[in-house]
Amino acid sequence: MSDRLFSGIIPVITTAVDANGSILEQPIRDLIDHLISRGAHGLAGLGEGSGFHKLSVDERLRLTEVVLEQVRGRVPVMIGTSANNLPEAILFARAAQSNGADAVFAMPPYLAKLRDEQIRSFYHRLADAVDTEIIIQDNMMSTGGGSVGVPLMIELASDIPTITYIKEENPPTGARIAELRQALPDRVGIITGNGGKSLMSDLKRGAAGCMPGAIAVPGLIKVYEAYSAGEPDRAYEIFERTLPIIMFASEHYGPGTTEILRRKGIFPTSFVRPPCAPGLDEAANEQLSQLLMRAKDLV
Repeated sequence: MSDRLFSGIIPVITTAVDANGSILEQPIRDLIDHLISRGAHGLAGLGEGSGFHKLSVDERLRLTEVVLEQVRGRVPVMIGTSANNLPEAILFARAAQSNGADAVFAMPPYLAKLRDEQIRSFYHRLADAVDTEIIIQDNMMSTGGGSVGVPLMIELASDIPTITYIKEENPPTGARIAELRQALPDRVGIITGNGGKSLMSDLKRGAAGCMPGAIAVPGLIKVYEAYSAGEPDRAYEIFERTLPIIMFASEHYGPGTTEILRRKGIFPTSFVRPPCAPGLDEAANEQLSQLLMRAKDLV
């Protein structure tokens, strides 16, 4: 296993809400304890899988406190600070730092595609505002924003000492990770995302770990640890059993994850604050039951 602060499987913490969309703190704390007990190598709060873009400023600040209070230093924690303006990104990053986060991760403002000079300015000013480690998140959003070109990421990581990781989830991730790994300084690690769908190919190309959602974490941990132990055939076997659950959650983005967490007794409901994918119908629920039965040891 890598000596890096962040390596292995670092799940993004799902936000629990009730039928009115109000945040439920205790189930979030329960999820954190569950993920740590199942062997998560680190945790990520306030990411896309947390629905950060559907939370108010005050809610994001409060959940930053909740995550770091509950983890209590048991595993490394990164906090997502993506925002559509620099002052909010700095506000969230400073809150993460003051509450003890090990790093922050951020896309550039994502409502529109930015020019390179705008992205460059964003990360330099963010780095000037906090002392904590920074992870560039490269994630093309439906608006066209959120993405950072490979040459610019290499430049930023070389110029800003506190940029210590790239979270690469722009497909095809494997090719981009290979290009980044060849050009980046050794001090900069690469983490993949996308729910873990491309974990095997991304590890082969030099990724240090993955930030999936909060489901199928035991399976992804087994995949990572088998691959790291030099057992790729075993890793592939486990990955092939884990992947259908990941694909189901991806197809039913939001409610798929919360329904799995509800069935595991971690969340009391499967409600997701809108906008989100439709709730699971009868056929989807039956499909999920079959998938869970076949891979219950990996979920």
